[in-house]
Amino acid sequence: MRRDNGASCGQVRRRARIMLVLSSGELGGGEETVRLLARHLDRSRYEVSVVCPESPMMRRLEQIEDLQRFTLPFPTTPHLKTVRALAALIRRAQVDILHTHLCLADIYGFLATRLAPVRTLIATIQGNTFFWELEPFPR
Repeated sequence: MRRDNGASCGQVRRRARIMLVLSSGELGGGEETVRLLARHLDRSRYEVSVVCPESPMMRRLEQIEDLQRFTLPFPTTPHLKTVRALAALIRRAQVDILHTHLCLADIYGFLATRLAPVRTLIATIQGNTFFWELEPFPR
């Protein structure tokens, strides 16, 4: 017999751990998408954390209850130090789903999951990433 949450009788299913990664902290469309996701994801089903640079965005995220926040700089040229730091956060938080936003976060997230594998990696295309020729790292 199974319960609605997918756990067998007598078992408690843990919430999936989602980490949202944002390479920019400015207040724009991609940043607002992350803020809304962080605010509205169902806390009975998900443990939510956000990684972004110290910025106005991080200060806005402080207003959201039950949200783990991590600051990490995202240099425009990928640095191994940042990849390793993100991988360490992923491991420490035991992330199930890594959801990246904006081109740099997509790159750092992909590289970090080579060091700290996750069950699911999602990259949301936003901003000027629709203009492939403008990106320093085309997909």
